[in-house]
Amino acid sequence: MQPRRLSIIVFRMRLIIQVLIALVALRVPVDAQERAFQCDPRKKISLKEGEALIDKVQARYQDEKSIRAKFYQYSFLAALETSELSSGDVLFLKPGQMRWNYKEPEIQIFLVKDGTVWFYQAAERQVMVNEFEKVILSDLPVAFLMGLGNLRRDFTFKGGCRNNDGIVLDLRSLPKPEKSRESGEQSELAGFKLLIDPQTNFPRGAEVAHIGGNLTSILLAEVELGAKLDASMFEPVFPKGTDTNDLRTRPVEVR
Repeated sequence: MQPRRLSIIVFRMRLIIQVLIALVALRVPVDAQERAFQCDPRKKISLKEGEALIDKVQARYQDEKSIRAKFYQYSFLAALETSELSSGDVLFLKPGQMRWNYKEPEIQIFLVKDGTVWFYQAAERQVMVNEFEKVILSDLPVAFLMGLGNLRRDFTFKGGCRNNDGIVLDLRSLPKPEKSRESGEQSELAGFKLLIDPQTNFPRGAEVAHIGGNLTSILLAEVELGAKLDASMFEPVFPKGTDTNDLRTRPVEVR
């Protein structure tokens, strides 16, 4: 596999698990995606309103145990000056399970379950397997996404505004516990924005920026809250003849 393609694959594995959103549009070009997170300085919200909204969003999201939606993803890899638009459908089953079925520009599957990540590429007839904690850049947005975190505990309000798409919350990650700092752990998170539906207090968009210039935003459409999802949907089952590249310390069974 070419180094450039491998870098893009690893980048996607690390960044796809950073964000959750729901969007009102079906197809979203890059400029529309950027506008969704832009603030009009004339429509800023106060610190008090922003802090209160964080609590409302956390309460609203933690009530939803399963979600099904279509997604539209924009990714930018600064090191290669490469961007990519992708789309497909996604399933969330909290806590800790999600599956991204890519349909465009090529068929791929990104599955997270029981602390393990599987990344399947149909064109390569290959699945890469790794430990979840090894492929994430920041565990804070991930924890919220998978129903394991808390916005109030992990973030504070940096700024926000109203725009035509909803309410934008610009969040700052809170310092890690003393134990994490002593171990040398450092967050790669440079920015985290949520786009909130003012009618439901449910996330309608999110954008994650990382130190070094990498950026990912994912927009969801046709969101189904409380979707009936079977546990079999999160099993690592791939077509016969698929090669397995297992990067875990302990081998993982792939069927």
